[in-house]
Amino acid sequence: MLNKQSMPLTGFRSFAGVVLDKLFHKRIFPTAILAALLARVVIGEGLRPFAIPFFTAAVAAHPVWIGLSTVLGYFSAGRGGILWLLLPLVPIFLIRIRAPTRSSGGLVLLAVGGQIAYRIPTFMGPMLGYDWMLLLMELSLAATGALIFRQAGLALRQEIPAADEGLERSLALVVTAVVALTSIAGIKLGPFNLLALVVGWLILAAASAGGSGAGACTGIVAGILAGYGHVYPAVVVSTLAVAGLLAGIFSQWGRWGTFAGFAVGILAMLVYGGYPSVALGFADLIGAGLLFLLTPARVSVKARRLLVSQNGEWAWEYQQRLRRAMILKLQKLALIFSRLANSFRNTSGVEGVAGNHLQMSRMFDHLSCAVCTGCINYKRCWEKELYSTYSQLMDYLTSSGEAGSGFDGLLSRRCHNIEQLLSQAESLYRQYASERRWAAKVNECKDVVSEQLRGVSEVLAGLSKQIRLDVNCRQDLEGDLAERLTNWGVEVMDLSVAGTERNLPQVSIQAKVPAGENPLGAIQAMVSDVMGQPLQLVENVPARDANKLIFAVPVKYYLELGVAQSAKDDVSGDCFNHLQTASDKHAYLLSDGMGKGNRARAESDQALCLARDMLEAGFSAETAIKAINSLLVLRGNERFATLDLAVIDVARGQIDIYKTGAAPSFLKSGGEVELISGAGLPIGIVPGIEPRQAVRAIREGDCLVMVSDGMVDGQDRDEDWLANQLKLMGNIAAPAMAKQLLNRADRAGSNFSDDATVIVVRVREAKKQAYWNQRAV
Repeated sequence: MLNKQSMPLTGFRSFAGVVLDKLFHKRIFPTAILAALLARVVIGEGLRPFAIPFFTAAVAAHPVWIGLSTVLGYFSAGRGGILWLLLPLVPIFLIRIRAPTRSSGGLVLLAVGGQIAYRIPTFMGPMLGYDWMLLLMELSLAATGALIFRQAGLALRQEIPAADEGLERSLALVVTAVVALTSIAGIKLGPFNLLALVVGWLILAAASAGGSGAGACTGIVAGILAGYGHVYPAVVVSTLAVAGLLAGIFSQWGRWGTFAGFAVGILAMLVYGGYPSVALGFADLIGAGLLFLLTPARVSVKARRLLVSQNGEWAWEYQQRLRRAMILKLQKLALIFSRLANSFRNTSGVEGVAGNHLQMSRMFDHLSCAVCTGCINYKRCWEKELYSTYSQLMDYLTSSGEAGSGFDGLLSRRCHNIEQLLSQAESLYRQYASERRWAAKVNECKDVVSEQLRGVSEVLAGLSKQIRLDVNCRQDLEGDLAERLTNWGVEVMDLSVAGTERNLPQVSIQAKVPAGENPLGAIQAMVSDVMGQPLQLVENVPARDANKLIFAVPVKYYLELGVAQSAKDDVSGDCFNHLQTASDKHAYLLSDGMGKGNRARAESDQALCLARDMLEAGFSAETAIKAINSLLVLRGNERFATLDLAVIDVARGQIDIYKTGAAPSFLKSGGEVELISGAGLPIGIVPGIEPRQAVRAIREGDCLVMVSDGMVDGQDRDEDWLANQLKLMGNIAAPAMAKQLLNRADRAGSNFSDDATVIVVRVREAKKQAYWNQRAV
């Protein structure tokens, strides 16, 4: 029952549920705990090499929580100099927020730079050789920590690694956790050593979840750090490694078996090495075992999911296998939809004409049998002079005359039953025409289905390529490309794929290029085929007896957009949109609905939204236009709209313009203006429309001008007037050009009789920095 008294508590519970879900489901809580513990870690004589590197590696995922945890952990260690800690943290925070996908090298540079900024007070005082040695050690630990913490963060978020990174990430997470735990060294809880308790529990949890391998690896790493300052550190490492190994072996008998194996390992090393080899006291051993046995089952399940799948595989192996299976399934589905599209395709042509003639022949056979059987002129009319009879009847049936009128051929003078013959012929012909109309409708529907199935096939094929281009699948791409190059005769020394997570792939190859006709062109074709998009050779540097080749998407231009509109009524019936369909392709759309006002706006908006959604889904421009036209025709409410679509490829420097009943577009290049006509019907009127396509090369400084018919439909204001205005305009910005064109059109001749829209796209030269080296911001 909901009442005023229950509402505050309900709201609090909902809020608390949301917070807890975000903290645990998104791995914010364990990441924040690690940040706080690593900020407390002090090694040797005041070295604090882990707070800044972990902050650098993890802050992009959860900025506020990681920042607060790092500062609170630093405070809890009872150390001063918080301002010197904030000095590097603030710029690192801003850089990582703007560039969350930095490479490993970039993270190392940020971490080392931040560590140097944190140690500025040390530089201000006298520095001895020993101090320089400690500083170098701290910087090296910071650089190493940045690499380890980056892999640990990816493992904690359960992102799918490449084939050679799965075990590496799991171990990096274990190393990070154990390093963080050293911050609690020396803390006692009665008879228990807190670090020993946590280390023992961590080894038991890893062994239970991952088996003997995970238990032994965790024991080794835990022993290295737990043995810091111990009299016999090597003995501590070996003791915990053996305990973890046996705990993993005994884990098949459940939790009690895991704990028994761990205890046997500790006792065995005690017997083998004597008392100094004991890494855990008796109280710590019992405490760690009880803590492990009392751990909730769901915690163990989550730990197991982090390490292994249900089939006993490593989690990264299972996820990679699942990804490959998904790609294969999508490729098969794309092939199936492509074959279905071919089966629905209308094959009318020679076969259709032959079918029509066969139907007509059957119709006349039926007519002769029904009316003329027994007539003395039967053989003459239907055998000797069949062609003449056929021609006379077809001329009559396809004319607009009434029954029995206008038929004055030879057949009418010798036929004794001409009225019955013509009446029966008309009836059969009406039936034949009706069947042909329905057959045409069926063929039209088949065309619609075929185009849609083909579009779905293209989308699925593109999706499978996009999944392969994901950063986590770059190892598969590298292996596939290396195999193809080797089979072709290229001796590959080094090959790497980068940038796939930003859809800007860059392929670096160091190889011996074989002799022959255009070998670099063949290599470029293979690289483009594997990567699923055209790449160009942007660098070719000889290196000793090999060549260093770099293939990438060299974006030559960026585009500047300007739009100006004038509505005849309160609402403009023109709609426009701009979207980026790929890393190097931009689409500009303009639609003009029939009439003015809200109704015209609804028509143009519907056509534009359908086109935009299909282009975003991966359909080609031509497929999208044909599918939209077929859907609007089948709707059948006698409403239509024009569609003007321009797709600009900024990598190749090419523009594709598709027009369906739209006003002309203009391409301004320097002082020359080209008019690109769009004569044709709008979409939604007749089936089987073919959009008018024009392909043009573009260069820096060119302008594409797209207008609705209101701009060129008025007294003293037509296409030639607009072309002359463009010739008179100089090199001005796109927004200013659009506004000036609209204002000049408004002042020229009569007032606007329809809605008017101007879209100006100016081509600008790209920045000097290579596009394939740009970082995501």
